[in-house]
Amino acid sequence: MAVQDPRGDGGRIVDEARVLNAYQKRQIHRLIDEAERQTRSEVLVVTLPSLDGVASPKTFATALFNQWQIGPSYPNNGVLVLVVPGARRIEVEIGSGLNRMFRVDNWLPGMLQRSVVPAMKSGDIGAGTSAAVEACARRLVETNTAVLLQARFRRTVLDPNVLYPLLSSAAMTLITRATLVADRNKQCHSCKARFAWGWDRSVLNGLKWNVTEPATDFKSGTKERAYRCRRCGHVGLMKASIPKYDGFRTKADGAVVYYRGSSGSSGPDSGGGSSSGGGGGASW
Repeated sequence: MAVQDPRGDGGRIVDEARVLNAYQKRQIHRLIDEAERQTRSEVLVVTLPSLDGVASPKTFATALFNQWQIGPSYPNNGVLVLVVPGARRIEVEIGSGLNRMFRVDNWLPGMLQRSVVPAMKSGDIGAGTSAAVEACARRLVETNTAVLLQARFRRTVLDPNVLYPLLSSAAMTLITRATLVADRNKQCHSCKARFAWGWDRSVLNGLKWNVTEPATDFKSGTKERAYRCRRCGHVGLMKASIPKYDGFRTKADGAVVYYRGSSGSSGPDSGGGSSSGGGGGASW
């Protein structure tokens, strides 16, 4: 189902369901303008009479968000409000950078039930849509500093492409030693001796882990690496888990790239914001 992106003409609203009156459209535009000015976000509103069985409202919202790449890739704080009267459903799709801030204390579903659903049930879908936009815009402004700090930390501290070139050889030595110190708490599977520096580089092939089951955005993975106990000579495998990712992005060549936190990429394959399926919805 094709929907025209309103941003080409500087707009933010697609009201194909014709549920918004002129006053509500002006109010929504004002709310969005102010939120975008303060947060570098993008907020879009789409109303459709129905989806004609093409997809569920949630699936459609996620796909549309990623197709339009709403908001900047950094800090990935775009918002899409989708209203489908035929399905009696509203969905708020968010960029991955907002996942924590919109979910903490069950904020998003609670807001929809308190501020949006009553108006929808009374038949005033336009008022409910406007209330959803107002609440999301306020939340964006309230959490903007925290979102930017979180994204900046992940971008500059946790991204090895940024971190490693800044480290001196001495710092890299400290990181290597810290990795080995963590192994001290592991035990030989044979003699139960705790490892001090009880590993053999030739067996370990450096400090590289072999991924045995890749992590995805739905499940964690596993990895392992070999060791040789210096006390008894036993050769075994250390195993560890790989945390699941927050989402994924499909590159232009069809390759899937997983990421944690905000996607944080602004390259030609990434474009704007992306959603990992976060956000929430409500029926009326």
